[in-house]
Amino acid sequence: MKNHNLGISTIEASAVFNDLSSEEKGMLAVLSEEIEYKKGSKIFSMDQVGDQHFYIVCSGRLSLALKGRKGIAKELVKGDLFGEIAVFSQQHRLGTIECKEDSLLMAFDKDKILNHDLLSSQVALKICIALTKKITEYFYSEDNISTIELIQRGEGETIEFKKSLNEHSLSKIIETITAFMNLGGGTILIGVEDNEKICGLELPNDKIALNKMRDDFERRIYSSAKTKIDKFFLDLIKIDWDKIDDQLIMRIDCYRSDSPVFFKEVTNHEEKEYYIVRTGAENMKLSKTSEIVPHIIKKFKP
Repeated sequence: MKNHNLGISTIEASAVFNDLSSEEKGMLAVLSEEIEYKKGSKIFSMDQVGDQHFYIVCSGRLSLALKGRKGIAKELVKGDLFGEIAVFSQQHRLGTIECKEDSLLMAFDKDKILNHDLLSSQVALKICIALTKKITEYFYSEDNISTIELIQRGEGETIEFKKSLNEHSLSKIIETITAFMNLGGGTILIGVEDNEKICGLELPNDKIALNKMRDDFERRIYSSAKTKIDKFFLDLIKIDWDKIDDQLIMRIDCYRSDSPVFFKEVTNHEEKEYYIVRTGAENMKLSKTSEIVPHIIKKFKP
């Protein structure tokens, strides 16, 4: 039996429908269908055509792997909406959605949304406008933008460049990863100078050595993040490699965390934890509770 209150609370958890009134959210909830999926189940895949549903996560955890972004996956949790393009197109899905744990989804059928006997044309239009805004945001999301476009944008609140990966820069990179997770996500490009010049990472002479170098660099990032942040957050870090003008660039995409992330640092044999915030293109380390609490309340309040 469908839980109507659960449907409403799930819709309210999605920022996509903030412009809908409580009454309109209730109308949308009536049209929803609760579907349970087991861990490892695929909701849909890139080769799938014809599914006319979009979904909101009610509970659980899923991953979205986007077409053309091999090795990069985005985590979806309660309130996240996906599959909205099905309302406007019957082409192949643009990504693959897989359950990382048992999950409950609210499914919405395109035909019901556009059926004027079930939903007024005015409410249906508001829903379609909200979904269109969501699709537009997707095209401007930085984890879907090419590396060369990010370089052209320059450093900022969600983009950082590093010339190389060494012991000094490694710690700074993990600081930035922490800040991005607390902010809402971002991208670090290693092999790019502050002035946007592509210097690249030094390339070994043969393929085996190149693969070994890549593995070593990735291992250093994950190992340092595990030590300085926590292994719990490693799933929010995705590493890819791009070659531009014969220069190799390491790309680190970081996704937002649903809980505060702290950076651990050992000084004089004493471990301290810092909450890092991003201001423009700079990271700011906060250690005082009076400074940290307002940021956490603003970013992570329910």
